[in-house]
This record gives sequence, structure tokens and C-alpha cells, in this order.
Amino acid sequence: MTRSMSTIGAEEIRYSPPVQVERLYVAKKVISLLLCGLGGVFFLWYVWDGVTSPPSLDFDYITMIGIVFMGFVALGFLIVIIWNERLARIEDGRLTWPFPFMRESGARTRYIALGEIADAELTADSSGRRGAALTLRDGTRLFLPRAVFGVDYSELLQVLARHAKGRSFQGSSEVPERGRTSDPR
Repeated sequence: MTRSMSTIGAEEIRYSPPVQVERLYVAKKVISLLLCGLGGVFFLWYVWDGVTSPPSLDFDYITMIGIVFMGFVALGFLIVIIWNERLARIEDGRLTWPFPFMRESGARTRYIALGEIADAELTADSSGRRGAALTLRDGTRLFLPRAVFGVDYSELLQVLARHAKGRSFQGSSEVPERGRTSDPR
């Protein structure tokens, strides 16, 4: 039984990364965190003599302490980014974004209900990455690259675009009714 794409409900669109993709992603994340830790240890080893020397108000000593401080702040920032990144998923009618983003209202979130997507257009961004430009009902504009799902999954983006366009063509402003779930893979 086939149905037109414009009648697919938000609850029927599902995506979870395959096990192999998720394992590779976790391995990359662990390796990145380990490299950040090793970089911090190397950096501290490199400047240890200067840090442990008797403090003075000499310009070179204050500059070195400032550089050490800024280096560890930058390293901490990288660790927070690596730690907070996730693979995108679509479950229970909502899209989980890899990073928190700011909405037009100023609120930060990581989740988008599929019913909130007012428009989705398959396009490329300024750096040439192909994906979908999403516009939410509150006016928030986002770019969803194909590779954000852990694999180059352009078929899923096409389903999202058709779902958004099908709802807008029907004139519906509400979330589509729940139906049986199916996997678009």
C-alpha cells in the first residue's frame, strides 16, 4: 500500500543512525577528547619551567601566564563542544539537532517538532555543502547538511522537504495526526 508523500504524518518519519555509524561516531568523539587531553598535557609540560619559576611582574612572565590561561580556556571550549555534539535523529515526530541553536524568540533548544517546519528546500550552503534549508514557523532559519545524520542521507532530507511542502499545500498549520510508524530507510 503506497501513500503519497504529502499524507505522511510527522510520527511516521523516523531515523536513528545505524549501529556502525553510531560506533564510528563514538570512537571519533573519544579519540578527539583524548587528543585534547594529550594536547593539554603537552602544553603544560612545554610551559612547566616558566610556570614554576619564581613569579615576577616582568612582562614576559605575565604574558606567558596569560597565554597559558587562554590556551586552557580554548582547550576547555573544544572539550565542551566535542562533549555536547550528538548525531541527529528523528523520533516521535521531532528532530534532534546535533548542537543547541537559538530560535528567533531567543530561546535555546536542540529539538524541533516536525510540525514546526514551515518550509524545507533542498539546496547548498555558501561553502558548497548540500542539504536542506529549513524555515520554522517562528521564522528561525537553519541549514541541515546531508552528513548531519552520520551518513550522506539525502533521501531522508527529501522526505522532510516533501512533508513540509505537503503540509503547507494542504493549508494545515497543525501537527499531522499520528499514524503507524515506518522507517524511510
